[in-house]
Amino acid sequence: MSAFNTPIDLAQLVTISGVVVAAIVGLRQLSNLVANRQAQLFMQLYDRFSREEFLNEFIEVMALQWVDFEDYWQKYGLDNNRDATLKIHSVGNFFEGIGVLVKRRLIKIELVDDLMSGSIIRYWEKMMPVIIEQRKKFNWPQAYEWTEYLYNKIVVMNKSK
Repeated sequence: MSAFNTPIDLAQLVTISGVVVAAIVGLRQLSNLVANRQAQLFMQLYDRFSREEFLNEFIEVMALQWVDFEDYWQKYGLDNNRDATLKIHSVGNFFEGIGVLVKRRLIKIELVDDLMSGSIIRYWEKMMPVIIEQRKKFNWPQAYEWTEYLYNKIVVMNKSK
């Protein structure tokens, strides 16, 4: 009799079943571990997002006013207003990091949408004309590409709700 024609006895069946069940349980635990780790990472980011320092920076950036790129650059460019530039980039870089994490599927867009979408939308819509112009003027096509990506993901997600 060949090895393929050998009947499986009860002990082998129990062993195979045990291996299959262990694999399923292991995959489920791994999935839960990944989900928990994503939640922990997001909550660490949300902690920074909720801190007074970040909130103050965000409020100050949202209060900035300009007519066009030249006006913006004169008022808030690095050479003329280092403090404003740092706040603008601090907020933008935070959202940029969130965008990369969403793109790499290290945090779920649904979490970001639920707790941060309003601020992301407001920031991008305010800063977009300036960022687009900076991309052109300074030959920096990737400037805040992940913030734009994040904004687009959130807008599309909210349209489908």
